[in-house]
Amino acid sequence: MQRLRKKVLAVLLAGAIPLLGSAAGEACSSLVVGREASATGHAFFGRSVDIDTQAYKALGVYLKVFPAGTFRQGEVFEDPYLKRSYGEEAIFRYTFSHDSYRFLASPFTPQLMRLKSTDPLVYESAGVNEKGVAVSATNTTWLRKAAEADGNAYALGGLSESNMVLVVLAEADTARDGVLRLGQVVETAGVGEEDGGVILIGDSREVWVFETAGRHRWVASRLPGDKFLVVANDMVTDYVDLTDTENYLGSADIQQFAIDHGFAVYGPKGSSHEHEVNIAASYGDINSDAYDTHRRWRGYSRFAPSAGFRMLTGQQDTYPMFVKPDQKISPLDEMHFHRDRYEGLPYDLSVSRQPARRADGWEFPENGESLGLAYWTWPFGFPGAVTTHILELNGYPPEIGARVWYCLSEP
Repeated sequence: MQRLRKKVLAVLLAGAIPLLGSAAGEACSSLVVGREASATGHAFFGRSVDIDTQAYKALGVYLKVFPAGTFRQGEVFEDPYLKRSYGEEAIFRYTFSHDSYRFLASPFTPQLMRLKSTDPLVYESAGVNEKGVAVSATNTTWLRKAAEADGNAYALGGLSESNMVLVVLAEADTARDGVLRLGQVVETAGVGEEDGGVILIGDSREVWVFETAGRHRWVASRLPGDKFLVVANDMVTDYVDLTDTENYLGSADIQQFAIDHGFAVYGPKGSSHEHEVNIAASYGDINSDAYDTHRRWRGYSRFAPSAGFRMLTGQQDTYPMFVKPDQKISPLDEMHFHRDRYEGLPYDLSVSRQPARRADGWEFPENGESLGLAYWTWPFGFPGAVTTHILELNGYPPEIGARVWYCLSEP
């Protein structure tokens, strides 16, 4: 570990990374904290990549600095992961608008480390560039069937989780610039996967939560400084006002498309949002099981217990997108949260009677009927996380970028 740490710090140009030493996509869990909600006075966001642990232990960690000018203005990038995994029809091409910025990034899954041995441009997961722009991508989300109307279903060939981080870090000089660049690619090339995602993009001035909402639609919301957000694998954007471009950006027809095709879900009757389209409830396949609802509820009950949120079960139910915490949250608090196994609850992983691991969660047969919940769940601190990172946007000079904590599996 000491040798690895020295090697990483020696090549680090875009951020400072104290590694958290530990043992231990399809599912990811994120916490996003605004500047005034932060105990350090700096916004930060983090994510666990919940896939597998053992392969990473065998292969070690791979962090790479991409020197400035790795990609030249006018150069056309072809995503090697999509081409190798899905064939010619899945190829995504991107033309760089300027010589790329210097940035540091880490890979998504250990399986792709083998590809990196021959091709270093494979599937970056998180990083920071010399302009102080940080990104983490993605928390996978899914569309409702109704939202796939009129060609809006996700399809191969276009922007993908495997290339989002590279595009933003190579090109963007601010977080807002990164949002707009991704949005332009979604509207032109489309989203090139069979599912969507939540992408976190920030700099020392602001943090944006970017969501795809189908083949050529997207929306992004600016994090209020005094709020926080928990992200599992549900869409999270509730209400947006695209005339307020200081705080919201997105496809111009994101609301009208849902109305025109009959799948718009509006705010609760009698509320201030009664006549507004709820984006997550309209487009997202949400609250389908304990896989998502437990994680989000756990975060809000932990950091904002006074809000009294209950677990959500209905397709049309959503939490407020951003919530004010009862107390300020620190990066250390997030580290502890990434270790959360529902301690103190009936489905506590540490005390439940031999919970059995499945491909999509953990079974709790003895609790299913008595709790009235799905018999399996997925903790925020998933024991099979392949990596976990936290990016703190600390106001250092841009060439420092951000303070980044990087863990080799689950904390």
